[in-house]
Amino acid sequence: MPSTANGSDLSGSREVLEQAPAAALAMADTIGLVMHNAVTAQRNMQTLANAAVAVTCALIIDKGAAPSS
Repeated sequence: MPSTANGSDLSGSREVLEQAPAAALAMADTIGLVMHNAVTAQRNMQTLANAAVAVTCALIIDKGAAPSS
């Protein structure tokens, strides 16, 4: 005989509660992957910005070293 409260079947609620720990672990894993991807993207953008600054500085130095006519 299924558990009842006020005449309603509670088996569906029991199934949800039994699956909750697995769902929480899956969500934590997903959040971890999202955070890792965000950090990786930020690191890649910083590397690109550093390269752009280095190239710009090299161009400025190159133009400054050219003899003026």
